[in-house]
Amino acid sequence: MKPVRFIVVGGFLGAGKTSLLCRLAKRYVELGEKVGFVTNDQADNLVDTKLVELRGFQAKEIPGGCFCCRFDELIAAAKEFVDQTRLEILLGEPVGSCADLAATVIQPLRRKCKDLFELAPFSVAVDPLRLEDMLLKEGRGKLRTVLSYLTEIFILKRKKPRFPASIAYLFTKQLEEADVILLNKVDLLSDTDRRSMLGFLKERFASAEVVLVSARTGEGLDRWLGVLKQDLSAGKQALDIDYDRYAEAEAELGWLNATFKVSQREGFRARVLLQELALDLRERFLLHKAEIAHLKMFLGSEGRGAMVSLVRNEAQPEISQEGGDVIDEATLTINGRVHLSPDLLRQAVTKSVETVASRLGISYSVEELSSFRPAYPNPKYRYNTTKEE
Repeated sequence: MKPVRFIVVGGFLGAGKTSLLCRLAKRYVELGEKVGFVTNDQADNLVDTKLVELRGFQAKEIPGGCFCCRFDELIAAAKEFVDQTRLEILLGEPVGSCADLAATVIQPLRRKCKDLFELAPFSVAVDPLRLEDMLLKEGRGKLRTVLSYLTEIFILKRKKPRFPASIAYLFTKQLEEADVILLNKVDLLSDTDRRSMLGFLKERFASAEVVLVSARTGEGLDRWLGVLKQDLSAGKQALDIDYDRYAEAEAELGWLNATFKVSQREGFRARVLLQELALDLRERFLLHKAEIAHLKMFLGSEGRGAMVSLVRNEAQPEISQEGGDVIDEATLTINGRVHLSPDLLRQAVTKSVETVASRLGISYSVEELSSFRPAYPNPKYRYNTTKEE
């Protein structure tokens, strides 16, 4: 059998990884390739998996920790997937707070599954506004350059970073290990900002190929596709990373995964419920001065579904896949990653669902609800070199 092309795309929470991968998958299907997904989270009931399946792709979910900590489960799921479906392309989306993937996922795959998988260059997606926020503090430090100074003065609008330094450290490490950096959401940038961001990334992360893309419009997709076909050494950027700082960064965020059953005899519209919930939760987080890393909600019913996403506190909710039909019963899945304690995050979500459901006359029941901080990262394998052993 010809090895399956395994494409792993990392990047911080809210970078648009799922949307980019769905765009890429659609393009591969147009080219006659058979595609599957492996999604990943610290817990189960993942919105990304539901969205991928809604868009017509097969997916397997690896819950309970990052790919690196669940490496055996990743391999078992991938092998089963390939055996059952005869895939040609496998797309992997790790947890958005994970780093050191080149050493703990890409290189172990290369060594232990080289007859099964052909590893594509490791791509890391980045949201341009998050890039501004996270690198603001670094721009004032010892690594400051003329270009980063100009970026700070003319692009960075805020004087205070949204997240603590540990999360900025994690964010930067994610970019440092990329073979390919995908500057996503460029449809939101002016030509001037595009040039500035591109120059900044090329200077700061000189060893990576930088590609400007838009999951929304498809811009840059063919160029990225061309880079993925290149015979590059996947995962070649071994990191010098402090795991205590890495763990500290992950623990700064509260995580919540929840599912609710919602119903109304006369029926309701998905858009209305999702919009109201997103706006209500945003206000609650603002009251707590808690920055959203990513908030995703999915409302599914009988093969239909709609999703709403929020990637920062001042952003407007983005709703996709809305069928427009009236729904009388559905499952609501909520994934929240917020700079807030798990207990307060849980309280905010449960109170928001109660308030909005009451206002709209919708009945609901809790199916599953967990809130937590990620455990200390403990990868099964780690290779700090691309050299075969």
